[in-house]
Amino acid sequence: MNITIADTIMEWLFDYDSSVYGGDPFGIGAILSTVASMGIVWSITYVFVFIAISVVTYAFCGWVLLHMGRKAGVRGGDWMAFVPFCRSVYGLKIIGEPWWKMFWFENSGFFGGIVLFLGFLIIGMRSGFTVLLIIVIAYCVFGTIYGIIYHMKLYQIFGIDPLLALAGIIPIFNLIAFGVECLIAFSSNFQPSGDRARAVAGIPINQMRNDIVGGAARGSITGLTGMYKGASIDVAVGDELIIGRDPVLSNLIISENADKISRKHCGIVFDGAKYSVMDYSSNGTFKADGTRLMANIPTTMPRGTEIILGSKQLSFRLD
Repeated sequence: MNITIADTIMEWLFDYDSSVYGGDPFGIGAILSTVASMGIVWSITYVFVFIAISVVTYAFCGWVLLHMGRKAGVRGGDWMAFVPFCRSVYGLKIIGEPWWKMFWFENSGFFGGIVLFLGFLIIGMRSGFTVLLIIVIAYCVFGTIYGIIYHMKLYQIFGIDPLLALAGIIPIFNLIAFGVECLIAFSSNFQPSGDRARAVAGIPINQMRNDIVGGAARGSITGLTGMYKGASIDVAVGDELIIGRDPVLSNLIISENADKISRKHCGIVFDGAKYSVMDYSSNGTFKADGTRLMANIPTTMPRGTEIILGSKQLSFRLD
């Protein structure tokens, strides 16, 4: 006689002997067998759903990190945003911190656990293990503190009040921090500022500062079409000239035929020799040949290049 899953469950629950009672009294065994089979199916389904959600979440987090890195001017190593531990190094690149800080940035719990496990294997449960446990806990606490410091530096780079990172003492802050990172990654309202903005534009900071002190020649753009046609607008070395229709977000305001112009359309930075143009818009910034600039990624252009904003009704020459 075949012993089914139901028989096993019956024997365990009711001291039921299938060899004596001949299998399935009153169909109870069949019911239990069906329930047990459904339990296995659902368990496997839950496992696959959990794995799928974890993979999608991990990939999306990497995508957010990659966009923040590109905005912050991180060059190369895009793959690092999607590889465990390497993504911590990539995150540290965004704020200009050395790679070795990955051992406590986002990974303090993991490495602390390894140290604790190895310590347990080596010294067992003797008194020294208690000391080791205290050290590991302190290490993890320091990692949490550094996580707050990291977010303060990250927020400062993108013009967000760094004190917001102090909310890291609240467990739910991880969700809040991730929401802020999504805004940094995908919203044109958050862009690098200060020295980081100049680095994104490819300007050597020391050279830029010397140029300013030494009174280097300023750049300028000339309007070719639109409301600024024929006008020459100065561009100070290292400063970003932002063109758009919002007087709060932009410093060169477009009010004529502005249906194709975004509130913050594009930014132009001059390093003393060449220009860097960043497109922030939804309708695009183009070269004279119709090539659209990549959004939120700086494009280097020589003097004399013509750019078109939204449509040919508004264009400038970088002089």
